[in-house]
Amino acid sequence: MGRGIRSLRNSGRKNLHPKEDSFSVSKEIFFCLYPLFQILSASKCSFQVETGMLPIVRGSPRLSPSRRRRGGMVFDLREILSRGISILILSSALAALHLWLLTFVEPFLGMQGATVITFSIMGVLLFVTPLWSKLSTSVDQLVLKDRSDERLRLTDAAHDLVTIPDYEGLVQYIGDILKSVLGVECAWLILRDRQGAVRVRGAKRRKGIADQVMAQAALIMQHVTRTGRAFAPYTGLRLFAGRDAAAASRTMADAGLRLAIPLLYKDELLGALAVGPRPDGSGFQEGDIEAFEAFAMSIAVAIRNARRYGESMTDGLTRLYHRKYFIMIVRDVIKGAWHHGYQLSLLMVGVDRFREVNEQHGHVVGDMVLKEIAAELHRLCRETDILSRYGGDEFAILLSEAKNTDGRMVAERLRSRIEALRPEGINVAVSIGTASLGPEGDVNAEEEALIQRGWKALAEAKKQGGNRVV
Repeated sequence: MGRGIRSLRNSGRKNLHPKEDSFSVSKEIFFCLYPLFQILSASKCSFQVETGMLPIVRGSPRLSPSRRRRGGMVFDLREILSRGISILILSSALAALHLWLLTFVEPFLGMQGATVITFSIMGVLLFVTPLWSKLSTSVDQLVLKDRSDERLRLTDAAHDLVTIPDYEGLVQYIGDILKSVLGVECAWLILRDRQGAVRVRGAKRRKGIADQVMAQAALIMQHVTRTGRAFAPYTGLRLFAGRDAAAASRTMADAGLRLAIPLLYKDELLGALAVGPRPDGSGFQEGDIEAFEAFAMSIAVAIRNARRYGESMTDGLTRLYHRKYFIMIVRDVIKGAWHHGYQLSLLMVGVDRFREVNEQHGHVVGDMVLKEIAAELHRLCRETDILSRYGGDEFAILLSEAKNTDGRMVAERLRSRIEALRPEGINVAVSIGTASLGPEGDVNAEEEALIQRGWKALAEAKKQGGNRVV
């Protein structure tokens, strides 16, 4: 009975027309390839499945409706549509290619030989050539036009980074770009300074999130240092293996972040770019992450260049700007103040009886005293203020958007804090002269006049006995 059925099947196959036989084989090949397309799609895109900590896997329990309402599971339907169109186009093109090749190859190599050749060509097209990537990009530009525009603007902004030599200005520019281009709730640069300490600089829309990021900054740096790659815990993209996955996801969740990308310059890890959610709660797709990684590479190069430039413009002992560069900055700031109509205050700070410190304790101790005073001044001033080691034991501080009364208040606070500092266990005090910006006129003349007024005020403070503000 079984032998008869097999003979009937074989006879039926022999009676098939060659084109029908080719079509049936092509259909079988298509259905064999379909799971491959599904795997390829799943590996190249994210459906933005948010499960709180870890990505959904087969057999995971369903989320409750309340969990869904809280954002436990979010599907980007446009992303699914985009990938579906890409798969449909690619599978149709490969099926047509298979039929076309069979027509020419089958007479020479037979069905099996033709099938092997077509599979080989398909494999080359899928995994060697950028066919899938280009097709996905083209479809994304049609279906996900707003996301594609964001990525293009981010790419354009990356070209401007290398033109900003000032480190502080660069960090501010990066924060502005991330807010304006992506509209994210928060964006942070987690950077290592020269001493290896982790510092956080960023731009935020929501209050209270800064403390969360500060608390988790060191752990985030630890995670990206360990892997050296981007991490998006809420989408399941590029997860770490084992325990690191849960630990990294909890860290990101505690900080209210959705994405962390390492800032790598060659083999040196400079820090991490950490990004929060968009205002609508949507996450980031694979294409977004690729754009972020390219942007992060540009950030790393720009930060490295800015630090090198800053090192050439800063004093080796105190890490403050030296006199020549400070004067250049003062001119630019004066122009900006006159243009926008805000005030400036200049503080000239001198250490009282510093020569006696050197004579009694030695120059090494004297240098440490200057270093501690400079660090304290830096801690007490705002990020927008500009500090300089103007002379041997003199410092200059330019306070932006500060009237003369504001400048005197800041100066008094600095004086009292330095008096209580006791660097190297030595009682030291400072005298501070204040000066404010004059009416609009010649920039060079006003720069010289402003500094001269500050010097005169400092000299008067020392003349009156020191440890005072004039």
